[in-house]
Amino acid sequence: MHRSSVVFFIDLLKKRVYDTLQEVEEKDHSDIFWDDADEQSLPLAGSFYQKLQDEKDLHWQNVLSDKCRIEDKTGRTDHAATVFYMVNCLQEFQPDSTDLDKFGRFRFEASYQSAHENIEEDLVGKMLLDFSLQNGLKPREKDTKIFISHDIDTIRGGLLQDGYWALRNFRIKSLFAILLQELLLRPSWKNMDRILRIQSEYDLKSTFFWLLEAGKDDLGIPQADYSAKDVASNQLIIDSKEGFENGLHKSTLKKSISEELEKAPESWVLNRYHFLKFNPYPDWIAVSESPIRLDASLGFSEHFGFRNSFGEAFVPFDFRSCNYFDFVEVPLTVMDMTFKNYLKSPVENTAQMIIEFIEGHSRNCVISLLWHNTFFTDYKFGDYLNVYKEIAKYVYEKKLITVTGSELLKEYGRN
Repeated sequence: MHRSSVVFFIDLLKKRVYDTLQEVEEKDHSDIFWDDADEQSLPLAGSFYQKLQDEKDLHWQNVLSDKCRIEDKTGRTDHAATVFYMVNCLQEFQPDSTDLDKFGRFRFEASYQSAHENIEEDLVGKMLLDFSLQNGLKPREKDTKIFISHDIDTIRGGLLQDGYWALRNFRIKSLFAILLQELLLRPSWKNMDRILRIQSEYDLKSTFFWLLEAGKDDLGIPQADYSAKDVASNQLIIDSKEGFENGLHKSTLKKSISEELEKAPESWVLNRYHFLKFNPYPDWIAVSESPIRLDASLGFSEHFGFRNSFGEAFVPFDFRSCNYFDFVEVPLTVMDMTFKNYLKSPVENTAQMIIEFIEGHSRNCVISLLWHNTFFTDYKFGDYLNVYKEIAKYVYEKKLITVTGSELLKEYGRN
């Protein structure tokens, strides 16, 4: 079982060092080797690999040391095991009911990142760097890229939410403007054209994720308040612009991805699960059984940062079949709703918090930034439009590279 972890670790390492790494059969001809029968081997945490083989006791409290690393019986860090465990979200494999929220999502509070207060750290990136330096390898560095996306959850909710905001704040002119937009069939949240203008102003690329199912699920989670036909008409705007892409926003209904994609106006290979109602192992299998080739769902609603302690996109590994899955996962690192609904951060501090996070990870990362269309408004969420513009200005002035899903698929895919 340790061979899968080592292979996965070496594959990540190859992308982080200039040196050519080549596997050889005889350890006498190697500079570094893993062999649980040899005392000179790099550390191998036998107890962890047994847990992996038995598929039990993989909760982080049974796996990670106080230093948030997997160690062998002598206390040495097993880099391969730790990286494999973290990147592939093994803390979420077969979670207890108490680990999940009322919607069935893995709770941030149940994670080792919460317990160790390291959700904002690229622990795996640091571990790859440490291992490289310890073993005489020359680290490779590249500039961080920004993956910007917009989940289109609703386009008609503005009448009630923005209208109520206007009444409560005695903004009579705003209320009339909102009503007029509705009468002209141009609701304030049907604002893809505005998003495109802002993106073009700051020379940014972005990806739109669309719901293709309406109604509510059995937990009361609302799906789209627009139809697949609406998506086709909106898509004409988006497809006319270079650097913008579309993908599926998989509903929380009990339908397969392939069933939902039948309603798509074209062949989509990008996806994000709606409401972030997503658990890695069952849903990675579902993604692999569909036409989707890039998923962007791996993030905590409650806190920004790295749900799998890794700053880059990656191809997940199915430890049960000892094979890679056939799609790229782009972890979600920053979401607007996190700051408003969960952290309840003062809006005037939000842009700076996000910018500082990006600056703290200016190398070797893909920062996935989600800003909903509902936050591109002059009314209820108007302050968050200004937050986004501050971030966009920072990205533009720092000449940071923004990328589409297709570009990430090309860079990180295995084919």
